[in-house]
Parts: sequence; C-alpha cells; structure tokens
Amino acid sequence: MNLLEVAVNGFKPTPVELNNFVGVGPGQRASLSITPGATFQMIEFVSNITDATKITKIEIELNGSTIVNCTGSDLKTVLEAYTKRNRAAGRYVVNFYNPEAATLNSMRLGELVTLPSDTLTAYVTFDASVVSPTLRARALVTPNQSVRYFIPKIYSINIDPSVVGENNLAWPTRRGDHFIRRLHFLSATVTKLQVFRDDLKVFHATKADNAEDLAEGGDNAPLASAFHFDPAHIGFQWEGAFPTIASKSLDFKYDVSATGGIKVLCETIDQVTSLAAA
Repeated sequence: MNLLEVAVNGFKPTPVELNNFVGVGPGQRASLSITPGATFQMIEFVSNITDATKITKIEIELNGSTIVNCTGSDLKTVLEAYTKRNRAAGRYVVNFYNPEAATLNSMRLGELVTLPSDTLTAYVTFDASVVSPTLRARALVTPNQSVRYFIPKIYSINIDPSVVGENNLAWPTRRGDHFIRRLHFLSATVTKLQVFRDDLKVFHATKADNAEDLAEGGDNAPLASAFHFDPAHIGFQWEGAFPTIASKSLDFKYDVSATGGIKVLCETIDQVTSLAAA
C-alpha cells in the first residue's frame, strides 16, 4: 500500500457536531435523534453541569434496544479515571472504540457501526436540582460500513454479597458471541476475584496484585474504590476480550470484607454477524 492509499483508507476519526437536544431542563430526560450511517468511535455530551452526580442517567438506544445505560459519574469517575482518558469537567464521553489499544483491530473492536436504516437515539437525564442546564453532543466518526459485526454495550448490574468472604456471581450469558471487555466492581470491600468456566479456574488475583498488574506501564489507573476485571489491559483488545461461552457455568467468585450491595459497571460486546461474512 502506497502513502496515498494509507492516507485515503487509514484510520482518521473525524469530529462532527450532532443534532440539537430537545427537552433539556432540571429533572428532565433530554433526547437527541442521531443521524445514522456513520461508524461512531465515540459520542461526547457537553454540558455546563460539571458535577457528574447531577447527570443521573445517560442512555443510547440502537433500534429501540438500549446499548448504553450509565450515569455521569460512571463515565467521569470510573471509566475516564481508570483509562486515564482525561476530559474537562462537563464533558461526558462514551468511548465505543479503544483509544488505549495496542493494535488497529483492537482499537476498532468496539466501534459502533450504524446503517442508514437504523434509528439511533441518545437520552440525558438531569437531576432536579440543576439550574439552567445546557447540553450539546458531538462525536468522532469514521466512514460508513455495509455490515455490522459487533455491538458494544455499557450497563450496570447490582449484586448483594450475603456473607463476609467468598460470594458468587453467576454470569447470565454463556454464549460464544458475547464478550466481556471489562467489569468494574465498584466497592472497596472486594478483596479477591476468581473466575471459573465450567469448574476450570481461568483467573485468580487479590485486589493488590490485580492493581499492580493493571497499573504496570502506566496505561491504567486502578481505583482504590473498585476491583477492575480487565482481561485485555495489556492492549490487545481483539485477542483479549473475554469470551463468556461455557457448557454449564461461568462464575465470578469474589471475596468481600463487608456485606452490602455492590454495583458492577459492565463493558461488553455482542457479535451480531459472523466474521466469515467479512
């Protein structure tokens, strides 16, 4: 490939401004209809509300199905802080691609391909206490693609450890087309994690050892208030995404130093088209 071909066909995410929101106000769920067709690498919501706790929910729907459901704090104080992708206060970024990845395929693994026939809608909900909120949206996009192979998702689940010591999270989806990018157990009480696929242990680390692994090289900044399960942290996202396929069970056995509900912020990818079609 010559330099001209590289320049024309290379990976160059382009910034674009999205349409205007409607329904922006205190306690309101503002909505934005996004024109489909491009490949979205990230979507950023820009607001004068810089207190992330006042952005109570951020949602993105693709063809009526929710693929992103998180809070402003999830984006700012967990994902942004952990990956060290620092943005100014009031900027809330949903990264579909992996800007910290080591290879181009790994970087593009989670990109959101949209087709002209899709409907793509974003919602941002403000706390009722905010005053005169403003909101706009922008994105980084790459050219359209004719086939969508993967759909990235960001959402949370709640678990309730009943005893001090070992508890179990049975992962509900055990398929070859469902992959875990990262799980963030948002509690300082989680001290150890073991993962078993059909009784075979495939992961075992204490919180201290895990934090050392993840911080090596300075690419990530593990939070003291969380246990991060990040199987692709070295940067090879394509090869490192964790498959959830199992014959009978996929169990996350986690140890806690105290009981009480724990939020788990999940970053996953669903394969929707066979790569043989590529």
